[in-house]
Amino acid sequence: MPTSVPASSRPRVSVILPTKDRPDTLPEVLDALERQDLAGLDAELLVVDNGSAPAAVDAARERVGRFAWGARFLEESSPGVAAARNTGARVASGAVLVFLNDDVVPADAGWLRGHVDRLLAEDDPRAGVLGPVVWHPGIEITPVMRWLARRGMSHAYGELEAGRSDPAELYANNLSLHRGAFEEAGGFDARFASYGWQEYDFALRLHDRGFRLVLAPELRAWHHHVHDLDDSLRRQERIGRTTVLFNAIHAQRPGLRTPHPGRVKIALGAALAPLLLRLRPPRRLPDRVLAPLLWAMHQAALARGFRAGRRDLPGVL
Repeated sequence: MPTSVPASSRPRVSVILPTKDRPDTLPEVLDALERQDLAGLDAELLVVDNGSAPAAVDAARERVGRFAWGARFLEESSPGVAAARNTGARVASGAVLVFLNDDVVPADAGWLRGHVDRLLAEDDPRAGVLGPVVWHPGIEITPVMRWLARRGMSHAYGELEAGRSDPAELYANNLSLHRGAFEEAGGFDARFASYGWQEYDFALRLHDRGFRLVLAPELRAWHHHVHDLDDSLRRQERIGRTTVLFNAIHAQRPGLRTPHPGRVKIALGAALAPLLLRLRPPRRLPDRVLAPLLWAMHQAALARGFRAGRRDLPGVL
């Protein structure tokens, strides 16, 4: 872990926390932030609600109102976490921006100070620091969650662990960077109004400008989100929709990590989707059977999303 930077040398830091309908996990995240050892750190918290139900808005506003250190509650009506993150960054007064999610819990009290110290230790205005996010120790790991982790479909850090800065491995749920780098890249693209690829899009624009991302294993956070099969398939369908948008925006860019299925594959997957997506594999199914079945179901959901994304595209671009 890098040597701690004197408090007088640290810039102001803004923690940006988008939220939507998470009354179960948001309080735990806020509790963890209140436990941070600021050690003289000049910090603020910006919680940005993104279309929660009225009861959830009221609960979040009340909890933020009694937060232990400087906090503001904001609302962003445009759909999507990209728009919410941009709103937080626009209002933030810090020279360092730290992005966190409403189901990602900092694992220890040195997390925020560690982000700032590690970012400053890089001594590069176009550097960013990523902390790893792993499943929360208090939740049940479902079969589909184990499968997602094995396939690198949840969080993948292989390139960063090897010391290579890979745009595809930037996640904005445990990330710090300098405000200047964020603004130079133009922030997140609010056309990504649903789940999928808005972080990769942002990272590509950052890397075009010389950005360098480093992984800091000591800045771990817990992902408090249980994915059952239905949840995972819905997410995969949303990814299919946003992949169409992403591929259109970056059509001239080589070497993308997003899928590029042809029309036949999309049509076949979408045709099989009504059958495959009704299946519910037994929990004790052997992995040699479960893994290919889960893959086929997720491919069908992706294809259905692709088909919907192609219909959406003219109205988005």
